[in-house]
Order: sequence, then C-alpha cells, then structure tokens
Amino acid sequence: MPVGESFSERCTARHAQDGSEMGNSLSLKVQHSSALVFIFFIAVVSHFPLVAANDQFKRATCAAYVTKEYQDPNGTRWDSSIISSVANISEPVLTLYGCKKLCGSGTGWYPDSGPRLVGWFLPIFLLVSNMQFPRVEQERFFLILHLFGDPIDSTWSLLHKVDSWRQCYALARGLLAKEAAEADIKCLAIIFATRIEIEDASYHELEQMNIDNMASIRTTANELIRQRMNETMRTGFAVAMYMFQVVSDFVPAVGASSDPSGGMIGPAMLLSWLVPVVLLSNAIGDSGAPASTLEIVAKFMAYKEDSIKAVNSRFSLRLFGIPWKGWKSEVPRDGSLVWSGALSSYHPQKGLHNGGWILAMASVLPVVLAFGIGFAVLQAGPTHFSCRSLFVIGASAGWGFSTILTYLLTRNCVQSRLATGAYLWRVVLIKDFLVATPILVLIVLTSCGYWNTCYCWCGGPVSGENAVCPLNPTNVFSFNDKKWYPAIVAIGLGFQVLIFLSVLGLERHGFMTMGHGFAFFDWSMPLWRKMAKIHRYISTKL
Repeated sequence: MPVGESFSERCTARHAQDGSEMGNSLSLKVQHSSALVFIFFIAVVSHFPLVAANDQFKRATCAAYVTKEYQDPNGTRWDSSIISSVANISEPVLTLYGCKKLCGSGTGWYPDSGPRLVGWFLPIFLLVSNMQFPRVEQERFFLILHLFGDPIDSTWSLLHKVDSWRQCYALARGLLAKEAAEADIKCLAIIFATRIEIEDASYHELEQMNIDNMASIRTTANELIRQRMNETMRTGFAVAMYMFQVVSDFVPAVGASSDPSGGMIGPAMLLSWLVPVVLLSNAIGDSGAPASTLEIVAKFMAYKEDSIKAVNSRFSLRLFGIPWKGWKSEVPRDGSLVWSGALSSYHPQKGLHNGGWILAMASVLPVVLAFGIGFAVLQAGPTHFSCRSLFVIGASAGWGFSTILTYLLTRNCVQSRLATGAYLWRVVLIKDFLVATPILVLIVLTSCGYWNTCYCWCGGPVSGENAVCPLNPTNVFSFNDKKWYPAIVAIGLGFQVLIFLSVLGLERHGFMTMGHGFAFFDWSMPLWRKMAKIHRYISTKL
C-alpha cells in the first residue's frame, strides 16, 4: 500500500476487500472441491501397478522359489557364494550377491502401492486441511510450504504468538491500577496483542497509549474477540480419524492390513509432528479478516491522518519481521498482510532471549519424536539399519538445518547484507521448497517400494558386500506386526498429543488472555504451578 494513501481511501479499499471475501466464498468452495477431486484422482491412479524392470526384487517370490528348489530332491543346489544358510529351509538366507542373482537387483515396487498411499497419506491430507490457514488464498500454499519445509520454525512461531499474548497481559496489568478488574486487564491485553500483530508496535509504544477510556477499551476488545475463531473440535475429530486409520493398519478386524510394512510405517511416522502442530494452530485460532482488524484498531486509536500513514507503512513494510526504520521506498504488496506477522506460523522477530530458548526447545520436540518413531520402526529386524534409516536421518537433519538457516536469515545483521524485506520472504520460501520437495517425494516413493532392493533389504549400508539376506524370517515378521510396530507407534503418537497438552499448560496464561478456556487448564493448574517454580529457578541460575 503506498505510504501516502489517505485514511478514507484505505477504509474504502478495506471495505471492498471485506466484500470480496464475502463474495469469494463460492470460489473457495470450488477450490476445496477441486482439491478433493485431485486427491481422489491421485488415489485412483495410484491403484494401478507401477512399471518396474524385469529384474525387480521380489522377496516373497524368491523365498518360495529357493525353498521349493531345496525341498525338491532334484532341485538346484547353490554354493556358499549364493546361499548363506539353509538351516531352516522355509527361511533361507542368501548372500548379497546371491540375492541379486536369484531375486533381482532392481527396485521391487509394491503391488499394493495404492492402498498404502490411501491408507496412510489421506489422513495426513486431512490433518493438513485442518491447519489454521490465512484468508488470503495465495498464502495458503505458502503456509503449507513453510510448514513442510521448516516444521520446527512453524511450531516455534505458533508458540511465540501465544507467548506474546502473555507478555501483553503482563504489560496491561502493570499499566492499570492495582484494583483494576481482571476482565479490564485482559481487554487491554487483547488490544495490545492486536496492535503488535498488525503494526509491529513496540512495547514502549504500547506503554504510551491512552488508556483512560475503559469503556472504549472494553468495546474494542469485545469486537476483536468476536472476530476470532478456532476449530479445535473439528481438528480434534481430524486427529481422531488419523489415529483410527493408524489403528486400522494394525488390527485386521478394524481396517484391513494383516502385515503392515515397516518400510511404509517408518516414513509415514516421520510426519507425525503434524498432530501437535495442527492442534496448536487451531487452539490459537484465527483473528479474522486483517482488513476488519485494522479498521477496528484504527477506529479505537482515533489516529490523525499522519499517524494512519505511519501505521500503514509499518504494516506493509513489516515483511518477515523487518523492524520499522522509517523507510520511504515502496515495497511490493506480495504477502504484506500475512508475511508481516499476521501469519501465526511465521514470526521471524522471535529470539532466544526472555525465555525464548524454552519455546525453541519445545518446538524441536515434535520433530525429534517423529524421527524417533520412524527410526525405531525401521530398526526392527530383519533389515535393521537400512537405506530408509539413512533417509529418516537425512530428512530430520534437513529440517534442523532449515530452521537454523531461517533463524540466520531473519537476523538483522544478515538482512542488511543479504536482502531487504522486499525479497527476504521469497528467499525463505525458496529454501522451504528445496527442503520440503525432496523429503515429501521420497516419503511417497519409499512407501511405494523405493529402496525395496537386495542391497537395502540385506543391510548393505552397514555390512556392504558381506551383508546377508534373510528372505522369510516369519518369527521376526510376526513379532514386528503384533508387538513392535503397534507399541512404538502408539507410544509415539501418545507422546505427540502429550506435547500439545504440555504446550497448552506452558502457555496457559497467553491462551487465557485471549479468552481461550480449556478444561485441561482446570485440573492441571497445580502441576503447572510447580513447573513454573522450577522454570524460575532454572532461569535465575542461568
């Protein structure tokens, strides 16, 4: 928005935008319908068998062939360069060379790739669709891209937003008289939080705000709260459906799969961090249309024309957290609403000071836990450390590196040398694309059979050419399917939900400031008081 635009012109534009949002509801429905059709198309196409080379690795077929030959008195007998052990003829063990020679050296794509993708990734689509999206259509894609390209920073940004609510409450309580009602303190804190979001107001500026008219403060806060929405119940249903789908893959009576594959479960569990992130996003909620929010605050502040111009300039220039320095150059409007801080899952102005390191550590936990689940599933026999294990390590390391790079790019010292606010957000999104695309593509491919080769099945990454290939270890399969996989996945997903509940308790003051009441707060309050004492003790020692 041009810096010199008048307040009346701005309000006219905002009203037009609000009207267009109302009128675009049909187009949004069409977009959602198109997305559903696209997902359905992928599901149908994925049921067609994948084309593979003639020498593709077929473990079960090869095991049956070797067993049949040894059971036949006139069958083929191979030397030790091919057969490692036939102590149990129904469970032959080959050398890596023998596996490539008898079973095929190529990739053995799974014939049931379609059901695998539908069974595990449609629930993930359901989770992502319940993320709290911005109202500007283009930025929905940007949010998803940043979510998968940098899940740690997305989680950290969500926590930072709630923590800023807590700080606004503390500031409001310090400014009002000691006998002020709790409701009045929260009303003022709501206005403070909104001003920080839409105009990057500093705490010093908030302290200078005229707070004599409490009636106006209450009215404005009520208008802002009425705009807010959260879809916690709907998201809870989506998470429940995701959990049900996971259970159905382990219980044939419920869902279907009598022999779940670790190669499918491990990579799919790498995305289990979506559970706490999506729940947290919807617990925070949506502040409403940015245009309406800006208009409510502007009316409350009763700005003069010059002040309105300054606020407009801040709101437009605050791309990816660039501090207001009175710039006069015009910045492109692309992303100026959501990437200025209104997007809950991107808050570049966060740091490690004032307890920010605690939020950063909490943000790492979902991804670390997802890595632990996926790695533990893949560590099960008979393959143990395999090619997929390397992928899980690489993907998790990629997300960690992405977070570090995002943090460095958004520091003032780097911004002044690399890019201005007009281009920095594009740099970050390109980085997210380069991280997210290979990870997501490889997750899908590995669930369809990529890395289902002799080299990977035999544990080639560890033993090399000396690796051996158990073709049909039935006892190991039975233990994995009935005990190991269900236990690891259940414990992992349970801890993901526990992380979300812990975050609710950690930032309970921020949630309650904005009028979010959860029954969880009532019975867990004594526990969190003790945790707060421990936190204060650690902070003083550090």
